Amino acid sequence: MIYRETEKRSEHSEAQMTDAFLRCLRSRKGLPGVGPFWKVFQEVSCLRGRPDLIGIQKKDASRLSPRLGHVGRLAESDSAVMSLLSARQPHSVKYLHQCSGFVLETVQKALRRLCGKGLAHQTRNGTWLLECSVDLSNLEVWAFELKIRNVRRAVFQAQQYAMFAQRVCIVLPPQRAALIPKFEKALACWNIGVALFEPRSGAFELRVAPKRNIPVSRRHEVYALFGAVQAG
Repeated sequence: MIYRETEKRSEHSEAQMTDAFLRCLRSRKGLPGVGPFWKVFQEVSCLRGRPDLIGIQKKDASRLSPRLGHVGRLAESDSAVMSLLSARQPHSVKYLHQCSGFVLETVQKALRRLCGKGLAHQTRNGTWLLECSVDLSNLEVWAFELKIRNVRRAVFQAQQYAMFAQRVCIVLPPQRAALIPKFEKALACWNIGVALFEPRSGAFELRVAPKRNIPVSRRHEVYALFGAVQAG
């Protein structure tokens, strides 16, 4: 009984920390030393791990198509097909069917939905192209893993996020700062950053800046960008 009560208090504290950090991510100034975020997602299933929070940054707002802000959520099949499309090299439905792993009918429905959202279009000969105005290289995915106590678990989970995120960061309370040196090798190997955050005061310190990754899977990256539900 004592263990269960302690566990509940820990979960509640971690939930409070997440809520407080979410408010910082959504603020106009964003995080000190990091900047503001265009979109923020919470509890995102990214087909490769489930980070507590995801922040999407715009590297150059002038190059971002306004339509991307109104795309909304994409199904897994939609993001898989979209990840295979190119603005320069047209692809046939057969090619998209073979490479995506989805049945032909599912691919065709995904293409129609992408077309309806202004993300793709069909050429005269029936092949498909990504819209030229959809420049995903202008967007950067940040994945945040928040932990009150279990730093080792946070590092393990954060490693998976390199599949889809350009930057990965573990967020810990200041009293866990002494544990960071124990994981220096793993953090450096996976380009994982570490931030300290005090929920009550909102104080944020980027102790180890995350290095930029090239996401391992474009399919997972697209799903992280559009397959999540925006935090309210």
